[in-house]
Amino acid sequence: MVAGGGCPEGKHEVTDIVVDRTWRPPAGGLGIAFLMFALTDAVCAQVPIPLVETGQHTGVINSIAVDRAERWLVTASEDKTARVWDLNSGRLERVLRLPIRRGLAGMLSAVAISPDGSLVALGGATGSAGAAHPIYLFERHSGRLLGRSGPYLDLAIQLVFSPDGRRLAATFGGGSMRILDTGNLWHELTISAACRAGSHGADFASDGRLVMGCLDGTVRLFDTQGELLGERKVGDRPSKVRFSPNGQHIAVGFERAPFVQVLSGRDLTLLAKPDHRLVTTGGLSQVAWSHDGERLYAAGTFQRDSVYPVVSWSQQGAGAPVLLDATTDTLSGLVPLASGRLAFGSYSSVWGILDAQGRREPQALQPVLDFRDSADRFSVSGDGRRVEFSGTRWHGDQWSRSLARFDLATRTLETEVEPEPGLRLPGSDGLPVAGWEYKEGTLFDGNRVPVLAFGERPHALDQADDRSGFVLGASWSLRRFDADGREVWHTFLLSSALAVNLSTNGRFVVAALGDGTLRWYDAANGAERLALFIHAEDKRWVLFTPEGFYEASAGGDALIGYWFEPERDREGQYVDSAQLSGIYFRPDLISRRLAGDEAAIAEAVAAIGDVRQVLAGGLPPTVTLLSPAEADSSGEYELKLRVDPANAGVGELKLFIDGAEVRARTVAPPGGGVVTQRLSLGPGAHVVAARAMRADGKVASNEVQARVTVQVAAPRPVLRVLAVGISKYDDASFRNGVKFATADATKLVERLRAGAQGLYRDVDTRVLVKRADTSLARIQAELDALVQRSRPEDVVVIFLAGHGKAPDGKYHFIPADFVYDGDQAFNGQRTLSQDRLELALKNLGAGKRLLILDTCDSGTAAQASRDGSSEQKDAIVRLMRATGRYILAAASPQGKALEDGFNGHGVYTAALLEGMAGRAVSPQSAMIDVDALANYVADRVPELTRAKGYEQRPMKTSFGQNFPITQRVP
Repeated sequence: MVAGGGCPEGKHEVTDIVVDRTWRPPAGGLGIAFLMFALTDAVCAQVPIPLVETGQHTGVINSIAVDRAERWLVTASEDKTARVWDLNSGRLERVLRLPIRRGLAGMLSAVAISPDGSLVALGGATGSAGAAHPIYLFERHSGRLLGRSGPYLDLAIQLVFSPDGRRLAATFGGGSMRILDTGNLWHELTISAACRAGSHGADFASDGRLVMGCLDGTVRLFDTQGELLGERKVGDRPSKVRFSPNGQHIAVGFERAPFVQVLSGRDLTLLAKPDHRLVTTGGLSQVAWSHDGERLYAAGTFQRDSVYPVVSWSQQGAGAPVLLDATTDTLSGLVPLASGRLAFGSYSSVWGILDAQGRREPQALQPVLDFRDSADRFSVSGDGRRVEFSGTRWHGDQWSRSLARFDLATRTLETEVEPEPGLRLPGSDGLPVAGWEYKEGTLFDGNRVPVLAFGERPHALDQADDRSGFVLGASWSLRRFDADGREVWHTFLLSSALAVNLSTNGRFVVAALGDGTLRWYDAANGAERLALFIHAEDKRWVLFTPEGFYEASAGGDALIGYWFEPERDREGQYVDSAQLSGIYFRPDLISRRLAGDEAAIAEAVAAIGDVRQVLAGGLPPTVTLLSPAEADSSGEYELKLRVDPANAGVGELKLFIDGAEVRARTVAPPGGGVVTQRLSLGPGAHVVAARAMRADGKVASNEVQARVTVQVAAPRPVLRVLAVGISKYDDASFRNGVKFATADATKLVERLRAGAQGLYRDVDTRVLVKRADTSLARIQAELDALVQRSRPEDVVVIFLAGHGKAPDGKYHFIPADFVYDGDQAFNGQRTLSQDRLELALKNLGAGKRLLILDTCDSGTAAQASRDGSSEQKDAIVRLMRATGRYILAAASPQGKALEDGFNGHGVYTAALLEGMAGRAVSPQSAMIDVDALANYVADRVPELTRAKGYEQRPMKTSFGQNFPITQRVP
């Protein structure tokens, strides 16, 4: 049985096997150029695939190229993308996407850019069905696919344009070379005689001659018409070959040998073998000449003190070798630049530049945790919900490895932790499995375990505690075997499985992949259930299902998007998650999957549709900023936009100030046009952003931003508080668990008033605790009035204590007059729903706004299939994400938040009151800000509740600005 993420079980098939029996052990990457087989799940090709997008590569860079004017650098990677970079600024200009599949298909091994920088050619495992691997040609500035050649049985390993840009030479894993006419949609001008083994290198001289390196140990030279001039035996497995700028010399690098040869560019005679005494191990597969031809460079798998250097020789290779520290992994490309600089690509997924003195210029750090050699620290809880892992990171001058832990149930990431007792490490004792540690193959009871195709390598293994079988992580698949060594299932992966672990309850196989993700697979059938990506540097994270539903930390949703199969001869389609977050940001569905509620996932997919179906409704509008992108203001800013509809009309206009959504008082015309809105801003620097929705409200446009600085003196704010505490409900099923709500609301307002002296110009409070004041109509009226009174500079606090529920994945605060008569009660206008709260917060505008929710689930009304507090937590996360405001929430177990008291108050509010009294800050501090208060409550509430036999962990948003809220009150 075969299964895979996002596809129904049994709906995959092997459609592409191309075998090359040459191999080199990967020093950091997976060696796409040397594993010539492709695994595809073509039957499920139309299902969109959620992909991690960091703005950088998440896999090995296999090839780099630069245009003649050195404006653009392009990179091709095993992460199945090519990227175009502005060489001067290092800014990512464009991502080029081809058809991809789970497995090898889509991984790129070769890239070339035309001398004028207008065209980019890509090659590799580009076949989408059958033994077909075309070479793709893109227009650089637009990313548009212009055409494709072939397809070919072999994978293209090296691509290089001729100096005039009219020809493209391609060498292949099988040993052939083809010369293509770029101006005639890939008409083949010449097909050379094949090498007797694969070819990894070719280069044009300035006069059009061509040289080719063959893994059979020869170098071949061709004239301008592609006719063979001669060949020379040079040694074991020559790799890259490069003409000197004047065409008189050819540098030859070797895959496994620690030396370089220099041949004549005219007749291939050996001219020099540069001094290699500093290179003691590894190979120097990559070679390059400086622009003036006086300096020769080489690099590859050669390593010294955890760094992979470039070897540099002066005098055309005759000088003494000098080592230039470059990067942290195998170097996969060298390109000389003007002024003595040198660009390089590497298996560490980043590229960089050495300056004329051989020093590394500042470069982006690797965004992906490196899970290689981490299996001995990859532990999982019995239910698979807590995972402990270590990944290496490069800080620019040294490696570091630390242990981290993620809890799926609480969605919490802990870093720099000590090993947690009780978590299970992978095991390899008990069954007769051997050989996998050597990456050459796996033996069971002395017999080879079958693999999908020759060349796939095992990377990790774990045996079930009850010896019922084992799981094997390999180059592009995850496989489960029974106790007799028979395969139960295998699943195609987007990257290699570097560590695996079977949860002891038998539900999950957890794997750490080469793309930096942790993934949870169904242990029964291999179907992917969840994936987690944690950014190596800033610790943002995103947790997502293969259907595309996700939850993320602040800023983490920018790390995910959706790829889906394009129409034939079109570039791959990718949609950023921000354009669909209103639909697919669903923490509640993550929890449903953890609870094993697959029916809820299926219902959501049926109701919403996948990304392709959503986008089938048409494209969103395009928004252009017409007002200045940088502006100074005295408090008013006129935002001017042009909205251009696509083929699906124009819907709601969404405006944001510092990430918080505010009400748009104007509507874009259905046919598009210019939109103007005047915004009132408080003192300081602000980011004003705008997006326009498609007419049906499902897909957002691009976002435009303006930075506005208000330079007027800040007036003293007014503190405006609306506190609602409901201890009495008309519906008997809501009468338990809220006896402290009234006291909590009353005391909180008293404490805020006491700390306001000298901090605020005035204090404006409304306390709603009586039955007559806690109906939905009265609460809504007070919210509307609060909106009318509030100014941009004011501090606004809304406190809600009582019952909260989330039967539909959205938060509902239950008013006193609510009567439950079925789930339709939540679909009508009977609660202070999330939609109402969102609208109130939008209307309040941006600024210092705080929402505090001290609510619990009664546990009797509208029973859910799992813990109601978990549903409420997920809904509050959605509310936090949707509003961009600072929100604090109790997030209590059922019936506990307000029933178990402390000092006459609910536990959560009791902790708030302690913090406001001064415990949230040091004795030397008088001012208490929201962050300090939230941090104190986060520590204090678990401490108070553990004494009562359970643990409550409060929630706080990472959105919204921090600000002082009160002063120490004795």
